[in-house]
Amino acid sequence: MLNLKIAFKAIIILLSLGTICFATKIKAPPPQTDAGLYNYLLDLKENLHSIPLTTTNPDGATPGNVGDVLLFDAGGQFFLEICVVASGPTWQGVVLTDTP
Repeated sequence: MLNLKIAFKAIIILLSLGTICFATKIKAPPPQTDAGLYNYLLDLKENLHSIPLTTTNPDGATPGNVGDVLLFDAGGQFFLEICVVASGPTWQGVVLTDTP
């Protein structure tokens, strides 16, 4: 009777270890063939951290949509400009400074 209990416990342990070992096998994802999605993600990656730079005052001169952002260089002093009104257009900006 004791040997049967030990054998039963050994079988349960082996079965549980087997399921743990096989649970980690995950099939590889299918290859991505959609060129449109690839190009969209590539474009997103390339433009993620780029802000257009201008050396002329954008207010009234640089076209933009509401929410567009650009960097204005006024002879060494930089402004972060945001388009707030598309007709015109009107740009609002803040001076960028070094913070110690």
